[in-house]
Amino acid sequence: MTIEAVTRVPAAVSSGPVTLHGTHRAEIALAHPDVQQRILLALPDLFYGALLVLVLVLLLRMARTLRRDDVFVPENARRLQVIAAAIVAMGVLGPAVDAVTTHLLISGTAVSPAVPFAYTVSSAPLLLGLLVAALAEVFRQGTRLREDTEGLV
Repeated sequence: MTIEAVTRVPAAVSSGPVTLHGTHRAEIALAHPDVQQRILLALPDLFYGALLVLVLVLLLRMARTLRRDDVFVPENARRLQVIAAAIVAMGVLGPAVDAVTTHLLISGTAVSPAVPFAYTVSSAPLLLGLLVAALAEVFRQGTRLREDTEGLV
């Protein structure tokens, strides 16, 4: 996590269950986490992992349609829309999950005043999500064009 100012943490914190190491780019360490803290530690990785698996499954399903030489099917357009939403969720909701779980882990400890609630959104996943959504629209238009020209020949 990033801490904006130089932070001085009381010495008693280092002997407790939660410690803070570093000044600008800090690391929070839990000595003996309980089950709830372990779940909170794993939750951001589970969130990102679930979205990544969703994207990979949808890409594999699209690859199966490419193998049959039938790219412009309505399912591919919908799959690309879901992929675009998942990418945007990784960029917007992922940092929120990180911030909330960090806040829940340190709330009520002596470290909590030193660590601000930080939620930042990167523009790269948003741009990538918009590009994939535009690609989904291309697939939707291709599907409609293919349906329009099927009986012409």
